Amino acid sequence: MALLLGPFGVAGCLVPAPIDEETVPANYPPVFKPETVTPAFEQEITYDPAVSTEPISFEIPDITDVDASDRVYWRWFINYDARFNDRIAAVGLDVGATPIDGKTRISYSVSPCDDFAAFTGRTLHRVEVLVSDRPFLPDDENTVAGNQRLPADAGHFRIVWFIAVDPTACPVVP
Repeated sequence: MALLLGPFGVAGCLVPAPIDEETVPANYPPVFKPETVTPAFEQEITYDPAVSTEPISFEIPDITDVDASDRVYWRWFINYDARFNDRIAAVGLDVGATPIDGKTRISYSVSPCDDFAAFTGRTLHRVEVLVSDRPFLPDDENTVAGNQRLPADAGHFRIVWFIAVDPTACPVVP
């Protein structure tokens, strides 16, 4: 029986060098285009009830997620504080929203004289939205930020607006 040897005089199998694998996140977060958000969140919003009594409408029109099977979940908060005020102002669908044409639009309106009335002595208020691609979890004894608990693999983002309003300029309701 003849043994064939390669060009270097050795017989056997060649084992390829290991290929470095790029780690890919299991889940990409939802994203939005900052320039499409109204009102702009990069500046303080001044609300003067003597000039307008219209509500302030907040809108994020172009939320997208590259993970096609993801749904979008959200919660709105007014003057959120994990220790003293973790009340949810508004929520999205319990089953999440299915993007239409790859996008999800969410909105919320605030009537500053009404919605901020319980926060006496404050002239600067905070409206925030927490958006996730996983459902919110119920709070437990270890929850630090009430009503904002998400699964470890959840992709999410938060947008915060600050609204300045003089509560003494609001009309007095009998």
